[in-house]
Amino acid sequence: MMKGWWGSSASNARLDEQIEQATGSSLEDIALNLEISDTIRSKTVQPKEAMRSLRKRIGNKNPNTQLSTLNLTDTCVKNGGQHFLVEIASKEFMDNLTSLLKAAGPAAINAEVRAKILELIQSWATASEGRYELAYIGEVYKTLQREGFQFPPRTTVASSMLDSSAPPEWVDSDSKAKGVDDEDEDLKAAIAASLADMEEQKKKHAAALKEQAASVGASSSAPFSLPKNDYELTPVEAENINLFATLVDRLQTQPPGTILREPQIQELYDSIGTLRPKLARTYGETMSKHDTLLDLHAKLSTVVRYYDQQRC
Repeated sequence: MMKGWWGSSASNARLDEQIEQATGSSLEDIALNLEISDTIRSKTVQPKEAMRSLRKRIGNKNPNTQLSTLNLTDTCVKNGGQHFLVEIASKEFMDNLTSLLKAAGPAAINAEVRAKILELIQSWATASEGRYELAYIGEVYKTLQREGFQFPPRTTVASSMLDSSAPPEWVDSDSKAKGVDDEDEDLKAAIAASLADMEEQKKKHAAALKEQAASVGASSSAPFSLPKNDYELTPVEAENINLFATLVDRLQTQPPGTILREPQIQELYDSIGTLRPKLARTYGETMSKHDTLLDLHAKLSTVVRYYDQQRC
């Protein structure tokens, strides 16, 4: 019992350190934010403790720290799993955000922090509509609306934004389903095919580099096309990430230790692991483009509306 408590305490302390590191700068560390959300998703730490660590950091008096922590919290909401979403939707967390919004005088929060909290509450409430276990987010949102808080223009947010899945729990081998041997063969075949695809992708990439090098200076009149960004995931890499997630999910029907007896799974895991920095950068670039396009869309809508009004 003491050993379990000590392990949990050490994990919580490590999470606190990561959160402090991720929110110590006004520049968002997307890779570290995703690593923290992975830790929460994997249940390495208790979801309530993770929520409390973030809640405490949001209460920091430095506006930059508060904004960074709110961005980190949003990343964890989108990637931390159902068990964490329930804690974010708790009265403990949501009421704390409400109290920050209502603080007055010397305790009043920065205007930008206030706007960010309102933005996130609206976004989470929209994405969690119809989900009973997350209903308190919507209740807080409606209450704040009635009390006159000014939210940003509402945008469409898909419920799929909140990824509620989490790693499967291992089951006892006695409850293993029939046909496991057949599934075993399918598993091995899928892994082999995935590894073969990855090798083929490497060969194609190497051939493309050679062809590109050979064509340099061949013709200055030929149309120039920018090479694909190195950080963009290839279709094969994206497929392998999805395949690996599926394989790990299927392993819950296998006897404990099966994953350790399959070197091909370990090889696939190692290959997938090298993609994390690339995926983090892709995520960051995509979110940046998304925000830019939203801003352009808002500006375009405004000027078009103004133009139409002037014509009438």
